Amino acid sequence: MARLPFDDVDVAVVDELGKNYSGAGMDTNVIGRMMIRGSAEFDRPRIRNIAVLDISDASHGNAVGVGLADYVPFRVLERIDLRSLYINAMTSGLGGPQRAQIPMAMPTDRDAIAAAVLTCGQADPAAVTLVRMPNTLNLEHLLVSESLRAAVDADPTLEVTGEAASMAFDADGRLLPWP
Repeated sequence: MARLPFDDVDVAVVDELGKNYSGAGMDTNVIGRMMIRGSAEFDRPRIRNIAVLDISDASHGNAVGVGLADYVPFRVLERIDLRSLYINAMTSGLGGPQRAQIPMAMPTDRDAIAAAVLTCGQADPAAVTLVRMPNTLNLEHLLVSESLRAAVDADPTLEVTGEAASMAFDADGRLLPWP
């Protein structure tokens, strides 16, 4: 089963959620959230804030799992087919309502990520632990903040494959694709 190699993360950035990655839109084991009223949450990982930046085309607007996120850019709202989302949520029973709720929406990817960082509870922005993943199914490559470097170096199953670089955004505030 895919999982994050870190127990505590301040901010997770998920490029895309979708039914093609998980029936819940995002794998609950990966993000450590069930979001089912009355059910206990996972012990790990503990992710304080999740920003989801898009919905897969294969989901056809069914954004089930968007309620597992804390922040999205406005464009995610534009891609949601509420009828599809709500039907999926209701037919999934007790697990559906919270997972279909709309998180706080910000104008751009940059704003959604900044809001997640701002509200994660870490006073020092340089100390914020951040993980970026393409989705919750494909975790072979992750982009992580420098604040996680010691954890990466201490884990023999992980390897650094590139140079440190800042997150890059286009002129409209959209996060640039993976390097």
